[in-house]
Amino acid sequence: MVDAIAAWEAQLSLAEGTEQKYKRLMRYLGDFCTERKLEMVPELTLEELDAFRASRIVRPRRPAGAEGQEPTEDGRPISRVTSGKELSTLRQFFRFCQERGWVQVNWAARIKMPKARPAEVEPYSAKEIAAMLVACDAIGQGAYERLRAWALVLLLRHTALRITDAYTLQRSRILPDGEAGFQIRLYTRKTGGHVMLPIPRELKAALDVLPFPMREDGSQVDAGFYFWTGRGTRQSAREIAWRLLKSVFEKAGIKGGKPHRFRHTLATDILARGGTMADVADVLAITEAIARKHYAKWSPARQERIATIMKAVQFGTFLAQSQERPSNRVN
Repeated sequence: MVDAIAAWEAQLSLAEGTEQKYKRLMRYLGDFCTERKLEMVPELTLEELDAFRASRIVRPRRPAGAEGQEPTEDGRPISRVTSGKELSTLRQFFRFCQERGWVQVNWAARIKMPKARPAEVEPYSAKEIAAMLVACDAIGQGAYERLRAWALVLLLRHTALRITDAYTLQRSRILPDGEAGFQIRLYTRKTGGHVMLPIPRELKAALDVLPFPMREDGSQVDAGFYFWTGRGTRQSAREIAWRLLKSVFEKAGIKGGKPHRFRHTLATDILARGGTMADVADVLAITEAIARKHYAKWSPARQERIATIMKAVQFGTFLAQSQERPSNRVN
């Protein structure tokens, strides 16, 4: 079992965060198999898979810098959304094993996918963004934390970068744009190329006044990044950024504040100003299919098109009913 899991993990080629989630699940599966004395993949039957999925509970992530310390479990079962994602991963693992003749049946494919609808994520309002910027001047112990918070909020607001990509942003990614403007170079997954996204002067000014990132010993270092020292993993960088933003959300009184909501905010702004799903996909570095799935309801063009179609249908139905209606109605 250990060798099969290691072989499957070795062929993964995914975004760092996604790959870590896959490996975390397989670590739990490996622990389960060790406890149940299941040494070979064929021993992981449908019944055993059911038992493994029933044992899955919420396990908080290991805090940054706490290497070797296992997080404690709080006993809550995982959500249906998470359970569905994990089942999809298990199906991939079993398909990998089946293709190599290590198992005859993909038992994970026999398990019914749980029905669950992910929680709707609303974009931030202009009032909430303003409250965050005010909160940036009131968190932490001094200018270092406050300047970093201010710049990070503006960066997420105007670029919709994922939190890890924002925190590990290299200074070389900000380039001149014309005589006085600046732009940021973004990678687009859809085309495999880059998009040059203009940035407002307030963001460039906030980045320019950032102090060099500070190490744990208090020394500052210019490693070519705006926020990151360049030391440690991207996962630890993400957790540091999350803690900084959490302070901002709490101080601003933002309920359900999450970095990902900045992506929804910029996407809806693009659509509200006449942008297309292709434009959203380019800026957010996603596919058009994913953009349509998450943001179609925010598209004024889509709403207008639906309204036009429904009015035509309703008019046609009314016209047909009028022609068939008897002329001598009884009042």
